Amino acid sequence: MTEAAAGPRSEPSAPPSTADHLRFHALHRPNAIALIADGHEITYRQFDADVRKFTAALREVVPPGVRSVALECDELYLHWLLILACDNLGLFTASLQGALLSVARPLIGFVDLVIAESEVPPGWAKAIYKLTQKWVTEILARPEPSDLDPARAAARRLADPTRIVRSSGTTGPGKIMLVSRASEAVNLGTFIQHMGFARDSRFLLTGPFNVGSMFWRATACLRLGATCVYDRSRSIAQAIVTYRPTHVRLFQYQARAVLEELPQTFRKPERLTVMMGAGHLPRGMRERILARLATDLIYTYNSNETWMMGVVDAEDIVTLRPGVDAEVIDEEGRPLPQGQAGRIKVRSDTLVDGYANDPEATRRVFRDGWFFSGDMGVMVGPRRLKVLGRLDDILNIGGVKILPTSLEDLVMGVGLVADAGVTSIPASDGIHEICIAVVPKAAASLTQITEMITTKIWPAMLGKPHVVALPKLPRTDTGKLQRHLLRAAVEEKLVTK
Repeated sequence: MTEAAAGPRSEPSAPPSTADHLRFHALHRPNAIALIADGHEITYRQFDADVRKFTAALREVVPPGVRSVALECDELYLHWLLILACDNLGLFTASLQGALLSVARPLIGFVDLVIAESEVPPGWAKAIYKLTQKWVTEILARPEPSDLDPARAAARRLADPTRIVRSSGTTGPGKIMLVSRASEAVNLGTFIQHMGFARDSRFLLTGPFNVGSMFWRATACLRLGATCVYDRSRSIAQAIVTYRPTHVRLFQYQARAVLEELPQTFRKPERLTVMMGAGHLPRGMRERILARLATDLIYTYNSNETWMMGVVDAEDIVTLRPGVDAEVIDEEGRPLPQGQAGRIKVRSDTLVDGYANDPEATRRVFRDGWFFSGDMGVMVGPRRLKVLGRLDDILNIGGVKILPTSLEDLVMGVGLVADAGVTSIPASDGIHEICIAVVPKAAASLTQITEMITTKIWPAMLGKPHVVALPKLPRTDTGKLQRHLLRAAVEEKLVTK
């Protein structure tokens, strides 16, 4: 049959949604546990029924013409119900945290509707629906919708957006990006393959859904019929002891706290995969995690623009995953040979189209199908590279270029600080001087810490550093140090000394 006789080709439809997978498990394994939320077990049958209740309820309150929704509520199960209900209605969503609404103001202004339990200033959003406990209670008390009720209002296409995410925000306000259903499908498959998720997995969430690495891993587990765990009443170490997960996602600052809190009598589980990323992982911390906590450690190289790019080994070498290509280039954009350091550019099967709220930045870093990252690295072999750090993090001290992460590893090694960050400020002669911001442990004084750093570990060639104490360091919700804010905090502290 000719193409003309067959008629025009239709656009490929998207694969089944997360709610479709949830419905399958609810019918096939209704009593299996989908989520343990603050100690309360929720079966797949209950989860599916509640999603369909909220789908019907949102259809009643979402105004016509709305396509994008930002959701804010601290209770994870309710937040997840709203995400899936919106998806059933063909709406794409972003997740917010009440305590960080001011940081997310550009995103709030971008979407068509904000559904929030916190107070959102009216001038920030196009439309607001106040999320109340009374409304939630009434929805949950409704009878379960029949199978004959339509679950979705619109057909799904591969190119349709499904989620709104933001760039990491390490150098300024996060930029807005749209994740298509095609990218979502590849991204979830990548997590399932490389994290070792299966139906018997038990994934401990250590953060809310505005952190993409939590949301996508939890979604992958839900699609497989596995169990997710989230408990705000317990520390991460306590939750590991109580729930005995098979997988946990930790940021570096979380891993440090877990290792310090675990009781001496704690025996390493027979099966626990610790998943890490989003920043530098010191070799000593990797060794401690494997000795004390994890049977497997999967450390990945990621960005919100490309998602997972590769897996990092104990020698800090990234092996690119299938579907990802990378090159190291010079300042003119020309590829550099192996062994020469330069800027990393990446293309992948999960690359976003650009920044929805910043066309100039899109033109600057998305070109010819490549994402020109802010990372510096060196190719060390076919499809293998070493990431050296952020280009804008590199310190130039009198002509000597230094990666601050290497200095931060030295400072953390003294054992007197809970957190440390390194930056630089110009002296009166214009030459930059190194500044170290520390969060002292309870029993340590700034004088002790300064003496330990300057007399025991500090390279003499770098000159004497300024050391200041801060109550906490500015970090993103994924734990990355925000060096522009750190520099401002250090400068203010030095002025008031």
